[in-house]
Amino acid sequence: MPKFKQARDSGGVSRDEGREMRETVPAQPEEAESWYIQRAEQELELAQRAEHPAVVRAHYLMAESYLERANDSDEESQADAA
Repeated sequence: MPKFKQARDSGGVSRDEGREMRETVPAQPEEAESWYIQRAEQELELAQRAEHPAVVRAHYLMAESYLERANDSDEESQADAA
């Protein structure tokens, strides 16, 4: 019977590792900002490890999206404080 290796994307990250990175966004804006920043950092690490140009680009685009959301949540928390 053949043994199957754990599936990996071109970045060398197992699917299980990818699932572990995905968590629910915190409800509080101040917590959400740090969560989005953490996710952006993870995406940048994945981009650096990826070998295929399309995978690298996808991770950079995701990182950019998370940073934009972090900025949006920061603006929301500042507006709520005013």
